Amino acid sequence: MNKINEKYKEVKGKYDVIIIGAGLVGSIIARWLSKYNLNILLIDKEPDVGTGTSKANTAIIHAGYDSPFGTLRGKLVVDGNRMFYQMCEELEVPYKMCGTYVVALTDEDIKTLEKLMENGRKKGVPGLEIISGEEMRHREPYINPDVKGALYAPTGGIGDPFMLTVAAAENAVMNGTKILLETKALDFVVEPFSLHKKKISGVVTNHGTFLADVTIASAGLYCDELMEKLGIKYDFYVRARKGEYYVFDKAKKLQVKTVLFPCPTPVTKGILVTTTIHGNMILG
Repeated sequence: MNKINEKYKEVKGKYDVIIIGAGLVGSIIARWLSKYNLNILLIDKEPDVGTGTSKANTAIIHAGYDSPFGTLRGKLVVDGNRMFYQMCEELEVPYKMCGTYVVALTDEDIKTLEKLMENGRKKGVPGLEIISGEEMRHREPYINPDVKGALYAPTGGIGDPFMLTVAAAENAVMNGTKILLETKALDFVVEPFSLHKKKISGVVTNHGTFLADVTIASAGLYCDELMEKLGIKYDFYVRARKGEYYVFDKAKKLQVKTVLFPCPTPVTKGILVTTTIHGNMILG
C-alpha cells in the first residue's frame, strides 16, 4: 500500500463485493448484484449518490450505431439500449423513446450517415434509416432549412440519469446493500495470489479499511487515479472537458420533439439539440 495514515488501516468490515463510486453505473451494478445472496458495500467520496457526471449530462439513451463494430463497447451499447428502458420501467423512472437523428447539411455529411447506418446495422441496431431533408423538416419544423437528410434511430431516447441513479441505489439498499457516503478510496489492500500475480482483497478509505472478495471500481473520471494506486500504467489518462448547456424554458415557442445530432467530425461530435423528459429543450 501507499503511505497511508495508520488509523485508516483498521479493518472495519468484510464484504463479498465492494463497489467504488455511487454514480449511475456503480448504483446500477449494486442494484443488479443485490438480486443475489451477496454482502455488498457501495462507497462514494461525495455526500450523496450521483454527484459526478451522472448529474450533469444530456440524458440521452444512445441507439448504438456510432461505436465501432467488433468492439466490446460497440456490443455493450446496443445490449444496454435494450435493457435501459426495461430498467426504467422496473424502477418507475421516466423516459421517452423519442428517437434520435444525425443531421446532414452537406453531400459529404450524407456519406457519413451512410457509414454510420452500415456500422449500426452490422451491430443489430433496429430500424435505422436515412430520411430526406424534406421529411426531416416535416418532423422537426424548426430545424435548419438547409438540411439534406438525417439518420433516424427509433430506439434512441432520453431519460433522467439523476433520478435513475437514486432509484437504483435505493433499490439496492432495499435488497440489503450498504452505502457509505463521504467515504473516499485512498488505496487498496493487495495480497499475493500466485507466484506472479496479486489479488485486491480490500479498500482503504478515510473511514477505515474494508475487505472484500471482489472489488469493482466505478469511479468515472477518477478511474485512472485508482489504477495508478495499483501500479497499473496504461497509455491514457482521463482529461475531462467541461461542456456548456443552455436550458430553455418550456414556454418558449422554439422547441424540438426529439434528439438532434450534427454529423460528427474527427475533432468533435458538435453541438446537439435535445428535448428533455420535462418537455423543454437543451442546447450545447
